Amino acid sequence: MENLETFLELFGVPFVTGGPMTIGNPLSYKQCAELATQLPHASLQTEKIDQARTEILRGVVVDPPIMLMTAADVHLLCAIYNVLVTSHPLADSWPVTERHRKRMLRHAARMCHLPSDWTRMRALGRYALLHNIWSVFRKDVKLSWWTGKDEFLGQDAPKRLYRMSGLRRVKEEVEYTKADVLLLGKEQQTVVHSILSQAPLVTLLAPGTGPIDWSRSLPALRDKEISRAIVSKIFATKGDGESWNPASLAAFTFGLIQLLESSPKTNEVEIVVSFLVYCAGAIAAEEARKGYGKTPVSWPAVQNEKLDPLAPFFGLPNAMRKLEPELSLPPGIVEDPAMKERWLIHRRFIAERDPGIIDFWHTLLSKYFKPEVARTA
Repeated sequence: MENLETFLELFGVPFVTGGPMTIGNPLSYKQCAELATQLPHASLQTEKIDQARTEILRGVVVDPPIMLMTAADVHLLCAIYNVLVTSHPLADSWPVTERHRKRMLRHAARMCHLPSDWTRMRALGRYALLHNIWSVFRKDVKLSWWTGKDEFLGQDAPKRLYRMSGLRRVKEEVEYTKADVLLLGKEQQTVVHSILSQAPLVTLLAPGTGPIDWSRSLPALRDKEISRAIVSKIFATKGDGESWNPASLAAFTFGLIQLLESSPKTNEVEIVVSFLVYCAGAIAAEEARKGYGKTPVSWPAVQNEKLDPLAPFFGLPNAMRKLEPELSLPPGIVEDPAMKERWLIHRRFIAERDPGIIDFWHTLLSKYFKPEVARTA
């Protein structure tokens, strides 16, 4: 990519807005830094990206800030670009050795060394920049005809090869390689996690797409508007047969377990616990709204002995009942009889199904909360 205009037109704009992207030679860190200095000369392309980001953010906040592309944004796009270059099958046919491939990824990792302290503008901007990362896919086409065959990786076959398809017995096979294969290979995944660490809202607002690092994401929960958007995404991206996303709740809860391993401050633990309890209350409220009443718990996610990934999430409120009662109930649950009834059914279900998970939380959280031994979970 000889200049920033070309790079953004062929890769950056379609990556953000959706569309076919062009992958060429990899970029060194020096080339990336040079591209970032050309921002004033690529106003047409940056305006397309910034307008798209503003529209994307309308689904997150009521009044999205005006976006203005920065050098850091260019670095993140270059990093993703390099990762996709190394995962492309044609890379094996380029004059690139294994050592060169690793060097590309080292350059990509270096591109991610950016200011990461939280600002609302930066968090929203980077989310809108990278929100499509898990929508990336590669289309591979294999064609055969009466006199030969050919394959086209990551590109459409020339139209001329489809002419007189019946007479020439043209057969087409199309395969799609998904983002997890392209981005989470053994070599690429460390760099991708570094990229996502610079944009924590990507994982929070795309539930179930990766590990949650609450140490970087706590400010999102302190922002009421963003935290509401996170909860709404849980119910917008539904699981199989559910009105909510089991993968996201499991990831959020596992993120809390990882956070506890780093000896966080008590108020940080309280923020995440309150959020997870609120999510559990939202599920009870949703079921109460649908008129579930006293019917037994019948979540598809917990049938056939599949509760394990979700047991910590549903067991947390039970444990907090003894550890810190004020954090064990979501807002409004007591005032609404139907919600309260459904909430208690959930608590009894988890206590009977997996009582060990309550003891598990007691062990982890007793350092931060003083148990009320007079109470029962």
